[in-house]
Amino acid sequence: MNRIALRFISFAIIILIFCTLDVSAQSVSIDPPNLQLYVQDQPGVYEAQQPVYVGVQLDNWTITCTAEPLINLNGDGQISLDQIYIDHDLVSEFVPLNTTIDLGTGTSSDPGFESIINTLLFKVVTTGYENSGKYVGIVRFFNADVEVAMLTLTVQIDARFNFDVSASAANVVTLVPDIYSADRFIDLYFDTNQDNWHLEASIISSSAAQINDDNLFIRCDRSSFTGDDGAGVGYRLLGLNQTLFIVDQLVEQQFAARIEIKFRSNWHLPKGVHQATLQLLVPETQEFRLIELSIEVLEYNVMSLSETGVYFHANGPPRVWNGDKSTTLTIGSNSDFWSVVCEATDLTSPDDVIPRDRIFMKIDPDDFTGNEGAGTGFHSLQQQIEVADGTPTPPVEVCTMQFKLKTLDIDRPGHYEGVITFTYLSSP
Repeated sequence: MNRIALRFISFAIIILIFCTLDVSAQSVSIDPPNLQLYVQDQPGVYEAQQPVYVGVQLDNWTITCTAEPLINLNGDGQISLDQIYIDHDLVSEFVPLNTTIDLGTGTSSDPGFESIINTLLFKVVTTGYENSGKYVGIVRFFNADVEVAMLTLTVQIDARFNFDVSASAANVVTLVPDIYSADRFIDLYFDTNQDNWHLEASIISSSAAQINDDNLFIRCDRSSFTGDDGAGVGYRLLGLNQTLFIVDQLVEQQFAARIEIKFRSNWHLPKGVHQATLQLLVPETQEFRLIELSIEVLEYNVMSLSETGVYFHANGPPRVWNGDKSTTLTIGSNSDFWSVVCEATDLTSPDDVIPRDRIFMKIDPDDFTGNEGAGTGFHSLQQQIEVADGTPTPPVEVCTMQFKLKTLDIDRPGHYEGVITFTYLSSP
């Protein structure tokens, strides 16, 4: 064990001595050896805040340099050699570092001392399409064909995220409960050098509790969703998933996306104009845009009777006769308050008239317990009767009605007809 350890230590010392001798033997110096470039006066133009000095300590020298592209440390692209520029004492302006650059040839008048043979300025010009992140590259220096030094260039490109919309408002008009489209689509415009972000949508406020993420649908042409949450292929219900699309790796820095909006109305949504705010948010950057939705709900009502006629077969002596069937009333309404009243006409025949005060109706449910001539709970239709009332409701059977007719010995035989009219009334 000891002999093995000693051999390992001896090997490490040899390597250390070799590296130290190599560094001390360098005859070309670059000061500073690391250079950070920053945006100066022009957007997209990165320059160093100090020059780089090239010093030599040689009898004879021919110094050149070449560059390598600046590589994004995140692995998202590079800055090409055509975008890296150098200015030095032998040229009158910046030239691209896409070829070998001649920095000077000469002999030393005093070989024992280092001489500064050139002063270098560096500049990087970006296109605006580079991804954000730190870019690092190398400039290599040669004496004749022998590499003698190198300079590290660093450019930090800050994140950019611009987000805009073609419209900040949309309108929806609804009738009976159904799914309705907004009056316009909305284009989203992005200009960014960032990846790994996503876009979310949600309702952040509304003037009615019935307008929320559970009845708003959005389809986005950049979404990977191809299902149907209830409003058509590709339409996503916000209450199920607020993510519209994800950008894992940026393919293009300027692009557009289109969203289409649908709204599902319901019987409990009051009539009138309601406001809701749709937020489009990029959580990673906290960039957001607001779309103001105006949802106009028109009044809608449904009223139906299970029967269109009731018959009385008064084929005997005068008495109270039952109608041949009952009638059920169905109501659907989005009114704040509604009621249904009924009113009867007299029954007439070619030879006679039976007045409407001898037509009776019982309503179930009803709290009327009086007797107006046809038994407990039966109303005389001599005047208008309120049949039912309520608040917003989907179509539902609200009551059942039974009818009776009272005949007298003065009534002549014949076929009598009359009409009972049911009228729906609503208030805002």
